[in-house]
Amino acid sequence: MDRAGVLPALPEQPGSELPAVSLAQMIHQLPGLKFSGLMAYEGHLLQQQPDKDLKIKTAIGSLVATRHAIEAAGIPVAIVSCGGTGSYQASATVPGVTESQAGGGVFSDLLYEGFMGLTGHEIALTCLTTVTSRPTNSRVIIDAGRKTLCHFVPCSMPAVLLPALAQCNDSSDHAMDGTTKGSHVRVLMTELCAEHGVFELPPECEQKKADIGARLNVIPGYHDLTVVLHDRFVACRGNQVEAIWDIEARGRLD
Repeated sequence: MDRAGVLPALPEQPGSELPAVSLAQMIHQLPGLKFSGLMAYEGHLLQQQPDKDLKIKTAIGSLVATRHAIEAAGIPVAIVSCGGTGSYQASATVPGVTESQAGGGVFSDLLYEGFMGLTGHEIALTCLTTVTSRPTNSRVIIDAGRKTLCHFVPCSMPAVLLPALAQCNDSSDHAMDGTTKGSHVRVLMTELCAEHGVFELPPECEQKKADIGARLNVIPGYHDLTVVLHDRFVACRGNQVEAIWDIEARGRLD
């Protein structure tokens, strides 16, 4: 990602001159420290793209080659860690990888589904909001804006979950953004203000389900920057609250 760390092993580089080997040797010789392994992150390849899996495996191949170079210098490499949620399905299949960093998959979100093309993960995190205004027949205002939800490029806007019309014959729900889940329509929000969110109610949604006072679940565009805005998770199974978990590190930059 051209962000941090030392250069990996490349075919044109002799192993003995690798910065990674030199650093591992330094750590190995220092008292009080133990060299345990390598970590990389192929974040530049998360976006859904042609040959995504091949590009990820090629990138991780240089990580594994670095492991071999360090081991050739006589230093054991117990950990080879890589693979974010948007790439682990490819990186985890590379021989020599021992650990995956795919944490966000427990929640998933619109960024993972759309931008990264992640499959096999259900949306597990939503924000419960309240409709505070209906200025027009179609425009709906909720009490969740940028202080509650996250939006930044390349994330899509958050999506409101709305019940589909009961008489809709197509149970897949004709969502505005082309995505659906069960009997709900996903409606992308059109604006996030500091305290309020705005969306347009499509005709296939029941009007009264978005009346003032209605409680609506919203899928974050990117849950990493949504979770940090809140103090606790409310853990539910179906309609039953099972636990409340404090987000103890939230906002702890001191």
